[in-house]
Amino acid sequence: PESARPENLPALRARLAEFERVVAERGRLQAFLDRKLTPLAGSGWAAGVEATTALREVVKATVERIDAIQRPCAELAQLRSRIAWAENVEQQTVAMHASAWQRVRAEVLADDRFDKLDLRPQPGLIPLRRHPKAFLQEFALQLPGGQMPQLDANGNYTIGANTFPVFVLLPGGTFLSGSQNQHPDQPRYDPLGFVAESPLQSIEVPPLFVSEFELTDGQWGLIAPTVSRQPRPIASTAVAELDRRQMLPALYAWGMRVPTCIEWEHCARGGTETPYWCGAVAASVRGHANVYDAALRGGRGEGIPAAWDDGFPTVAPVGVFGHNAFMMYDVHGNIAEVVVRSSREGQPPVLELRGGSWHQGPEAARITWKIEWHGQPLPSIGCRPVIDVVP
Repeated sequence: PESARPENLPALRARLAEFERVVAERGRLQAFLDRKLTPLAGSGWAAGVEATTALREVVKATVERIDAIQRPCAELAQLRSRIAWAENVEQQTVAMHASAWQRVRAEVLADDRFDKLDLRPQPGLIPLRRHPKAFLQEFALQLPGGQMPQLDANGNYTIGANTFPVFVLLPGGTFLSGSQNQHPDQPRYDPLGFVAESPLQSIEVPPLFVSEFELTDGQWGLIAPTVSRQPRPIASTAVAELDRRQMLPALYAWGMRVPTCIEWEHCARGGTETPYWCGAVAASVRGHANVYDAALRGGRGEGIPAAWDDGFPTVAPVGVFGHNAFMMYDVHGNIAEVVVRSSREGQPPVLELRGGSWHQGPEAARITWKIEWHGQPLPSIGCRPVIDVVP
């Protein structure tokens, strides 16, 4: 779908007009179904009772689809919501926060890490603050029906039932990705890594807005209320059990996407060199990750369980565990995060999972661990959205 951005309004309105033309045909289609069955005239496969019956089945399915897209919160309502959002987003997130954007622009321009990036206001994002310890800019992505994030007693943003996603602006530059298992005294040593997992390579990464938290159940309800699924009892729990056909279009419709594998690793490391951002060995994730451990009793997880109990037998609310220097929570464990391994124009992207999950031991939580994902929904798979910087 077209992303809900001001520059896409012509395409969004054209899509709405197309929907409305189809809806306008419902009465004529229903009238055809209400008529007495009359065999189509002629000879061959396109005539007779069988051909008429087949045509009626197609028309019936079309009427049912038209009815479905008109239901509350269904495609037509969602398209109108995206158009209304795109029509007003610059006023609500740029004009109404002009002084905050001026502050952000000046602070980013003066920050050597951003190499003189002149950040213009980004429609949809509301500046929050410059984090007092990480010294990175934080933003809220305004979504219909959502609420601004609030600070907790420790000065960090918390995620409630309908809280806007919180993004942090990360600098770009040359990034060394991957790991090696041969030389303990050299960068990116991981004794459990192997060459096919993530070979060392230097790659340029652009500045990027990255969600501090994994997308939650409540936030999924803001962007995709049409998707039928059983919500979790706690709305701030990381959303899971989505297939690729649900996840990717819903994110894109609201200006988000999943990161590439290189972008994800850059975010997850937070400037560190070790297999985990919190240390070199599996035990270092204790207190920093929800992994397969004594909390998941009965040996139902994958791999070797951790020796401790983190208090969560399955997926946990986001932000319960610590964050790295880039303000990324839960990059180890909780839910395995979907990333793009590769993509070619006109073809579906190749996706993989990174970071491990509550269902896997600490070894799978290593930063360079990965496994291809074919799009099947599982209770241990979710995502961390990113937003491209608009020049």
